[in-house]
Amino acid sequence: MANAPVETNRAYATTRSTKLKIKCRVPQASDVACTSVRTVTRAGVSIGWVGPRPTVQNRDMTSRSRIAAVLVAAMATLALGGCGGDKATLATFAGVWQAHARTLKITSTGNADEWISLGLGHFVIALRFHLSRPRGTPHDATATATVTAIRIGERSAFTAAHPPPSVGESRRIRLRDGVITETLTGAKYCSPSVDWLDAGCGA
Repeated sequence: MANAPVETNRAYATTRSTKLKIKCRVPQASDVACTSVRTVTRAGVSIGWVGPRPTVQNRDMTSRSRIAAVLVAAMATLALGGCGGDKATLATFAGVWQAHARTLKITSTGNADEWISLGLGHFVIALRFHLSRPRGTPHDATATATVTAIRIGERSAFTAAHPPPSVGESRRIRLRDGVITETLTGAKYCSPSVDWLDAGCGA
């Protein structure tokens, strides 16, 4: 007489003279098959423990899931790291900024050249300064500008109340919504996407 299947711990039991075939279905895992992974003998009864065995399809799905997770993490890193993320850096100020009769060029390492005139043939001042300690966001950033070199052309453009900057002097420079305000000379500079007249770069 054949013994009834043992349901405890997902196992099956047979006597030595009887063989039973058992098919296993794992709920909500159609890509998982069953296999006997261990056999022990107790009191003449052979007990085989049944456990899930990943099929090729299951392994492929696991690999695809891991690849997708890596791609998501990489995209998040690029979103935060690209262009400085949500924090201002020296590269935030980099570019060629212009206004009427004046130009400001800043490198990604914070070295700046500024040239101001009163029109054709009326050179006023040329400055070189270095930026440090950037703060804020890419849309609203500040940094410290320290003068490293200066050349004055039209001295009448300066007064005792508003003297020209000097080497070693430091002031704050601000970039907001595409407009740079340089407080060493009080000049404003705009990006190409900004309306010069509205931003104060037209004169």
